[in-house]
Amino acid sequence: MDNSIQSWITQARASGLSDNEIRSQLKASGWQDLQIDAYLGGRNPVAESTLAGVPQQALTTSGEAVGESIFRRALQATKQAFLQYLVIGVLGAIFAVVVGYAAIALVISSGSSVIGYVVGIFLTTLVMVFVFLIIQYSAVVIISYKTTSIGQAISLTIKKIIPYTLAGVIAYFVIVGGSFLFFIPGILMALAFTFLPFVVAYENLSGFAALKRCYAIAKGHRGQILGALLVLFFVYLGIFILLFLLFGGVTVGAGMADSDAGRFIGSAGSILTLVVLGIFYIFWPLFQTSYIYVLYTDIAAHQQIADVETENRGKKLMIGYIVVFFLFIIFSFGLRSFSPST
Repeated sequence: MDNSIQSWITQARASGLSDNEIRSQLKASGWQDLQIDAYLGGRNPVAESTLAGVPQQALTTSGEAVGESIFRRALQATKQAFLQYLVIGVLGAIFAVVVGYAAIALVISSGSSVIGYVVGIFLTTLVMVFVFLIIQYSAVVIISYKTTSIGQAISLTIKKIIPYTLAGVIAYFVIVGGSFLFFIPGILMALAFTFLPFVVAYENLSGFAALKRCYAIAKGHRGQILGALLVLFFVYLGIFILLFLLFGGVTVGAGMADSDAGRFIGSAGSILTLVVLGIFYIFWPLFQTSYIYVLYTDIAAHQQIADVETENRGKKLMIGYIVVFFLFIIFSFGLRSFSPST
């Protein structure tokens, strides 16, 4: 967010403009309702903003404690988004296969030259990474905007993926730089950036503005964020161990079976277990995104008023950690350059 907006609003109010008039002028200048609401200091619980024609419900407090009924609410969001997410995943896989075959054809037509191999591998890797990002971030967009249109979800995802990626790169520098300072600063920043995908998608922010907003949202809530993420991790670990034991038991049982019927049952059980594992690994990333979204809406609804002081303090820390990151890299390369060769 532009920090000058706060002083502009103060001057506009002093000149006699109403909040509605201020809102109209800011929207005409390209500001989103969620950003304007934060600085105006109030939010209509049923007010809606739009982005590319998609209804976007304003964040509101539900009267529940942060994270209350989080699994039930995350499961509900997952069920609402599952079909669109699955379709985008299938389309992405088809696209990746087509491009992959095209890359292989390029390698073959190049006469197995080194350049052909390099170009083919590069294109394949680039497409795979891009498709993976699109599929994963489409879950954020679908859940945030509750859109039922596949085309709209893909369009919004492509529109948001670059701002999110750039903000993610900056966040990486910040986290690693903070981790160089005895780990704790990096961990605190990583907890704050948990909500970065939704801040970029839902609040229409990017770059340092998105990171500052994450830092302000997490103020006073890092313990709750850490606790919720640990619960999610242990649930995942428990399900994974259960499925692993199930798969192992079925495999061992199939191997010990002496009869044809026993071996058939064991083989069918193995196939069924693999299918269950496949469904789980399709379902879980979407559920994880829904879980973090519920946590984000709970905490962000309590942090809607712009905390400029906290945001500015966060930005100074981030810049400092980025400087530490690059100084450490330069220092490491310097030591390697001057170290005696063996």
